Amino acid sequence: MSKYVMKARFTILFAALCLSCAHTEKYMAPGKSETIVATLPTTTVKPEWLITPGVAIGLTAIEDDTSKLEMLGTPDQSDAAMGKAWMTWYGKKTDSMRDELNIYTTYKDNELKEKVVRQIRVTSAEFKTKNGISTESAFAEIMQAYPRLQTVAKYDNSDTKIETTIYDDVASGIAFEINNPFGKSRCAAIIVHPKGKKVTDEYIYPNPYTIVL
Repeated sequence: MSKYVMKARFTILFAALCLSCAHTEKYMAPGKSETIVATLPTTTVKPEWLITPGVAIGLTAIEDDTSKLEMLGTPDQSDAAMGKAWMTWYGKKTDSMRDELNIYTTYKDNELKEKVVRQIRVTSAEFKTKNGISTESAFAEIMQAYPRLQTVAKYDNSDTKIETTIYDDVASGIAFEINNPFGKSRCAAIIVHPKGKKVTDEYIYPNPYTIVL
């Protein structure tokens, strides 16, 4: 597949979606995140690119019925078992990496009739929170916006051997994957999940090398 076709495919994929840090102390300034976030400058983010912690990425929301995902087409990769699934769509390359959209689904309740979205993960910097946080943000900016971040998991990339640490603001429902190549922290992905539950509570992150802390 040519890079032009891949780019076009990823643009269409996200249009469909819209329609439907190095190790730190485990806790940082509990109870202050609302105040600090409120004082940070806000940016104008179109709804289709907006990350809303604990609620949605774009117009795809936590608890959405999985039928809304049909517009994305067939996932490029799927890891499913026992009614739970991580689905992955790949897009254009950024440097040596491809943008990813990952969606985790499971049954809504014990009746096992309806499947819903539980987590949404993006690597594209097009997506931003209302105060401008994206995968291009420095770790210091992320910590300023979400001072209640805690370390919840780690994993090493099997190809690059770069360590990734997952920091989670459990109460807000947003987590960040922070790479640390050569001592320079870089945000690799942002995950939105239900408020009040750790990002690792629903399902162990699909990277097979993940260590839950």
